[in-house]
Amino acid sequence: MTKDLDFKAEFEVFFSVSLDMLCISSYDGFFKKMNPAVQTILGFTPDEICAKSYLDFIHPDDIEVTKQEVERQLLTKQQVFNFENRYRCKDGSYKLLSWKSAPVGDLMYAVARDITESRQAEEALKKAKEAAEKANRELESFSYSVAHDLRAPLRAMMGFSHVLLENHSQFMDKTGQDCLWRVASAAKTMGQLVDGLLDLSQLTRKKVVLQSVNMTDLAQQIFVEIQESEPSRKVFFKNSPNIMVDGDPQLLRAVIANLLSNAWKYTSKRADSAEIEFGVMDHEGRPAYFIRDNGAGFDMKYVDKLFGPFQRLHTAQEFAGIGIGLATVQRIVQNHGGKVWAEGEPQKGATFFFTLESTEYEN
Repeated sequence: MTKDLDFKAEFEVFFSVSLDMLCISSYDGFFKKMNPAVQTILGFTPDEICAKSYLDFIHPDDIEVTKQEVERQLLTKQQVFNFENRYRCKDGSYKLLSWKSAPVGDLMYAVARDITESRQAEEALKKAKEAAEKANRELESFSYSVAHDLRAPLRAMMGFSHVLLENHSQFMDKTGQDCLWRVASAAKTMGQLVDGLLDLSQLTRKKVVLQSVNMTDLAQQIFVEIQESEPSRKVFFKNSPNIMVDGDPQLLRAVIANLLSNAWKYTSKRADSAEIEFGVMDHEGRPAYFIRDNGAGFDMKYVDKLFGPFQRLHTAQEFAGIGIGLATVQRIVQNHGGKVWAEGEPQKGATFFFTLESTEYEN
């Protein structure tokens, strides 16, 4: 008998201190018992809630769906999980409640949790994400339009500069000729930057079409193409076998091409000891694909600049390029649900890693 009394007392304590609303109701539409949490959440005392039908507290737009859910539960005698509706607070506002309930005999036992703030946070995050995606689309569209419109005046600058240099240079002194060469060279560089922007915009706006891709074969093909463009160089290439992923073949080709081209470029000062490797390793239970080289490397304090458009850690005199390749890599990898990062050390090489959302690592 004492044990029964102790159990009942402990149950009452648990019922009273629960932060969620604990309710017992009958099928006549009235709560028979509620714990003090109802006052914390809705502002009404348990007696005030129990004095009226539950329908008096439900948001008008939620009454019909709530009645249907209760009737379904009465008919099927099944438990309900995560049913949501809005309850009126004493101050006139509404709280969104998530219900779990179970019919037992002639009574319904239910737990309600206030999810108002978490749902508002979810909605705010969703709206922020949609706004950011819209802003990115507008920015990419603007960048594409600007870059496209810049092509014509740049072609005119280069064209007229060459006409002056070829046909009228005899009327200019060396200083004038040098200035004109500088104008033509700057226009050419600007043209390359514009082309880079257009390429970046077109690649990253392309819809990802998932297919099975043999990354080993892809890397080998691209490395052979790069090597054929400069056959005098001797570079040792290590390629891991049988690396298969799900991804967009065209976009992943752009990723591997950019990373291998960078590795080829930044190992160019190592004479015959240049080495490049394509492989895969475990990273937090997922495969991280990497391209490693023993070239010029970089200082890790500048790593945050690597993936920004037109950001370069080496001068054009040291290594040619416009600084768009790694930005392209990052955008494509992100569109595959993955991430990209790099590690390096000056004169000791660099390693670029990337993951893809749809793959799992297997030893």
